[in-house]
Amino acid sequence: PKLCVFDSNRMPLTDLHGNVLKDVIGQPLVLFDKKGKPVDRNGAPVFDSNGVSSTSQGFSPVENFRVTKLSPIDLFDAKGYPLTGKDGHVLLNPTGEPLVKFCRQGSEGLVLSDKDSGGVWDFKGIPVCSVLGKWVDQEGRPYRFFMRNGMPATDSKGRELYNIYGDSLLMRDACGRPVHVQDTFGVPISAYAFDGTLHPPSEVETFCYFKGRPMKLYNSKGLPLTDEDGRVLFDSFGNPLVRVDFHNNPLKCEEDSPLFDEKKFPLFCNPAKPIINMDGKPMLFYDKNKRPLTDRRGVPLVYASGILLLKFDDVGRPCGDQKGKSLCDVNGNEIFDQAFDATISPIANPAQLQISYCSKPGFVVYDRTGRPLTDNEGNALVNSDGTSLEFNVIKQKKKVLSQEFDSFGRPLFDRRNRNVYCHGKPIFNMFGQKLIDAFLEEENSTDYIRNGEFNNFGIPINDKYLRELYDEEGTPYCDKTGNPESREIRNCEGILLSVTDEDKIIKVPKDLASKLKAMSFAKDGLLLGIPKQFCLIPEEWVISNAQIDEEEPLPETDIHAHFTAKIRITTLSTHRALHELLAIFARKT
Repeated sequence: PKLCVFDSNRMPLTDLHGNVLKDVIGQPLVLFDKKGKPVDRNGAPVFDSNGVSSTSQGFSPVENFRVTKLSPIDLFDAKGYPLTGKDGHVLLNPTGEPLVKFCRQGSEGLVLSDKDSGGVWDFKGIPVCSVLGKWVDQEGRPYRFFMRNGMPATDSKGRELYNIYGDSLLMRDACGRPVHVQDTFGVPISAYAFDGTLHPPSEVETFCYFKGRPMKLYNSKGLPLTDEDGRVLFDSFGNPLVRVDFHNNPLKCEEDSPLFDEKKFPLFCNPAKPIINMDGKPMLFYDKNKRPLTDRRGVPLVYASGILLLKFDDVGRPCGDQKGKSLCDVNGNEIFDQAFDATISPIANPAQLQISYCSKPGFVVYDRTGRPLTDNEGNALVNSDGTSLEFNVIKQKKKVLSQEFDSFGRPLFDRRNRNVYCHGKPIFNMFGQKLIDAFLEEENSTDYIRNGEFNNFGIPINDKYLRELYDEEGTPYCDKTGNPESREIRNCEGILLSVTDEDKIIKVPKDLASKLKAMSFAKDGLLLGIPKQFCLIPEEWVISNAQIDEEEPLPETDIHAHFTAKIRITTLSTHRALHELLAIFARKT
């Protein structure tokens, strides 16, 4: 049997081995009077486990040892009374109830509270758990913890702060004590001079609201700038992390980092620039009809009249379309749905349908209602389901676009004005099968392509240089990204890196030059229909450094004839550059 006594508050004065406990400053909690009877440090009677006073006849201050949970450090309550014995065993009250509650985290478990849901501290007064969600000292004053960079880890009430992903900013050791934090003067928590109850200098309670509701704001790293009540946080130097106006609305400051709300939406967006979320991803918005309101870079789209398709609220966040209806993501989730994610791109058609005739910077193609069909880089806009917008394309002056070919000489329209070859990938194959659902409205019967051969479906089968667009199986001569890929290129080894059409001066052996001229025919100042045996020409035929001067005749020798020609240069991953002869300019020699 071991000595086992309690004070009038039923707090143990001895550990489970019968050793007299000491308070936080090292004073013993049990003394013995002149008669040898135990009393507490104030001289008052002590009690046994049955509540019998040491002054009563039935007093029995002995108890058998009982194993309890071990704590690696000495624990104390708010009054400085010990909650663990000399060897770390958790103490029991007279009814056998442990004085410390543990949660189930870790192998040993972190301290949750004392038995009355109060706080628990170590011998230095450092808390090992929060009290009702707040980190406080033994007098109940909130602890203000700061990280080494001065950012707060607790708010003014001592509540733990969390980043936008829900992770606590407060790091804790194996015993549950905060670590790697400091007070407002930069004194680390492990130092004797640490005082976590000090507030930052010049701190004034300020709230941040939007339409009467508290705003939870974050910086670009996801760290909180306001607490859960919308109260503005201060760093350890006394600087507010958010500036507000007289109505407690957040203010945009040029020198400050971007602000984000709890949905990672940026505040104070510039309508002329990409809307980027906290993770650096462009935000893509759609209306309820799946139509895009931003381009693929996150830049808000604009009607031909100059009006934005997006609406922004008073703090510069996207909040609806021009009619005030809800924004949607690519999956149709509305902006306030929990599953809303504006960073997911649609599974779009190959090559994003870039159109060569609107690729000039700042030149946008609009439909008849003035709604944009392309961004200002020439990329066709794509609905959230991945289909392209209908190409009933007109300029701002209501004039129908009628350019016939893309930059590689491929026709853009068929006999019925349907666009068939956007700068990227063909929309139809030679059998008239649709690869992409994109049609022009067939109001105008004018044929854009005056010449060239068509199949039975009205689809052109040759480009402007009379080169074949499709193989025998109807597959277009291009790679998966839409780069031209002739039969000769398709059979070469290596990955196609780039394709460019350039004007070059070439020298051709005279005997071959005469055959080349004889087998081609002139049209619009060009020799077209280059025979297949001349499709790929040797690199030494190309005079790379020659300057083209249309007024000066090209030289002619007994061995070579010189021509100005259109050459298609295909670069492969095998460090090869292949030269295809597309056409020859008819000019003097």
